[in-house]
Amino acid sequence: MRLLPVICILILSYACTPPVRTIPRKFKPSYDTAAYAGIIMPTDPQPDLRGGIFLAEIEVKDRGWSLDCKLPEVQFLAREKTRSIGGNLLVVYEHRSPEPGESNCHRLIAKAFRFDSLNGQEATIYWSPARSLNVQDLRNTSQTSLPSQFQYRLIGDYYNEINIRTITTFETAKMHAGSNPNTSARIAQLYFDIAEIYARLFKKEMDAREHKLGVLLKGAPETNKTIQSEFEARLNELNSELSNSNDLGKTLQIWEQDVTDLLQETEKYKGDLIISLKPPKRGSK
Repeated sequence: MRLLPVICILILSYACTPPVRTIPRKFKPSYDTAAYAGIIMPTDPQPDLRGGIFLAEIEVKDRGWSLDCKLPEVQFLAREKTRSIGGNLLVVYEHRSPEPGESNCHRLIAKAFRFDSLNGQEATIYWSPARSLNVQDLRNTSQTSLPSQFQYRLIGDYYNEINIRTITTFETAKMHAGSNPNTSARIAQLYFDIAEIYARLFKKEMDAREHKLGVLLKGAPETNKTIQSEFEARLNELNSELSNSNDLGKTLQIWEQDVTDLLQETEKYKGDLIISLKPPKRGSK
């Protein structure tokens, strides 16, 4: 009988997740799972789809009692579904925001495509070792503001566990190629990678806190503020060294190696950090 509560919790956890379906429902993938999938929202500049292979439509709906269905989570689920069927670009053509009396969730209907290259296609690029920046991804005529950033989300059932998710993104419209496009692309990748490092450091700091719901909920904003400040200071240091460098190529190489080392050191904190909220069993250390 002890299994019954566990089974019920598992069923409820699954039931609370927004359903993600392919259209047709019995779609059989002809490609292996893709390492990365981007997403184009209706408000983004639309890509040229003629070079892509259409795979299937993907729909994220609401069960009526779905949780974790704010836009970042719904986009995440849709991108993961796209990857699972071998696609690497999801083009959303219908986005329905929460509506009082109808749904508390964001809902999407989109088309999944497979491209040989995503260079220049996305407005927002998600950090992934499988998606390096390219000159074509620097789409503005001048740098308007910092193009890379990270954000955090606290999701999960808040009973058994809490999931700390960070999302590191690069906004292509915030940086330009300049007079030396290849160098600009390398600098942009440094911005992007450093943002990912500090996203991981945020999770590391949260993991170091007491694993209690109240402590984690209260600590997240102040931890984020501290890490964001350190991130900005690091970028200011990078920009200062690049501006004052007598050998830009060598300076970039030093920073690239340092960033590569830090990505390896923080490998443990890539992806979601799931923290159990259950008290340790008696006698466990």
